Amino acid sequence: MSSRELAEFRGRRLEVANTALAFDALQAPENMEFLSLTGVKLVNFSWEGFTKLSTVFLARTSLESLDELCKCKNLSTVNLWGCASVTTVAGVSQLWNLKELFLQETSITDKGIDELKKCTQLEKLNMGGCVNLTNVNCLGTLVSLEELHLWSTKVVNSGIIGLGNCVSLVELVLDDCKKISDVNCLSGLRRLRYLSVIGTSVNSEGIRHLLRCPKLECLSICGAEIHHAPKLWNHESVVAFLSTL
Repeated sequence: MSSRELAEFRGRRLEVANTALAFDALQAPENMEFLSLTGVKLVNFSWEGFTKLSTVFLARTSLESLDELCKCKNLSTVNLWGCASVTTVAGVSQLWNLKELFLQETSITDKGIDELKKCTQLEKLNMGGCVNLTNVNCLGTLVSLEELHLWSTKVVNSGIIGLGNCVSLVELVLDDCKKISDVNCLSGLRRLRYLSVIGTSVNSEGIRHLLRCPKLECLSICGAEIHHAPKLWNHESVVAFLSTL
């Protein structure tokens, strides 16, 4: 597909990946519902007129900010995986329908995610591989959040305390967060089913109080500071193991 063909596209769904082509607008953005421009070079791309756009994938593009993208008020899923120039989500609170946000391997910072605290409708959030993150307590306001990935970040114990207020949280992945040694702050999460702390510094004392999580059925602790870590794949085995600590 040429740059001209891209610009003149009038369909509802467009997927373009890993191309050297560059373009700055679509002729009929009002028709678009799903747009994937993975690896595409965006040159002053115009987000005006995307009134029906609900899903956008911009992984590994040159996107630097969400300011223009946030003009697409109907967005429910935004994927910015690998957009290395993105340091902040400023403007994201304007997306009132946003349910899923993927920011893994971007350059966002603690200050840069502060506006997420206003996105109370958010259900899935992935910030894995965001090596500038140390504190995500601002996420404690996200009462609808069900799935959170923070693998390979630099979050610390005091920086995840706020997650104890994410009352809808079902899945939390903290793999390779080397500075995490204690996750007892999560013990009040009554819907938590899956928790992974593989490759962290969590020890037996740091998970003891998870016994209070009534639905926890998968606890992945391999590679943590727990000797002879068993495979815990159902609630009964989780309870039995935690009861011995």
